[in-house]
Amino acid sequence: MVLTNAERARLVIKFLSRETGKTHADIAAALGYTNPTVLSQILNGRKKMPETLPARIAALDPRINLDFILGNSEEMLIPPQDGPETPQISTKTPSGGKSYTPQVNVPENGIFVPSELVQMISDLSATIKDQQRIITTLVETWAKKQ
Repeated sequence: MVLTNAERARLVIKFLSRETGKTHADIAAALGYTNPTVLSQILNGRKKMPETLPARIAALDPRINLDFILGNSEEMLIPPQDGPETPQISTKTPSGGKSYTPQVNVPENGIFVPSELVQMISDLSATIKDQQRIITTLVETWAKKQ
């Protein structure tokens, strides 16, 4: 029996649900869907699968074989390699509070970064620039008084 990409994605979502104990709605939220029925419609073949969805699903667990979802492999999980174990990425906030929703919009060969991390780096960069301007102003003011 030949599986469609949507059926393959549905199998992976069911696997992730069993492995993590998360509901379908939780996984849909982690994939960026605010309405879990949209993901259900995609997985049931009622809506066209977005090109980025297979990569976003595979990014939820490093063991997931992207080629399985794309129909290029019959192995759902990447075979374990000799060497250190692949680290698991937590979707909990540092305080251990509510899970965040990773936003993924990168090419297939790119890296996946949660939107909160991107925002934090942008905020830190802006803070550093402001501090540099303040320091420059203070140094110039001090130099004029000397």
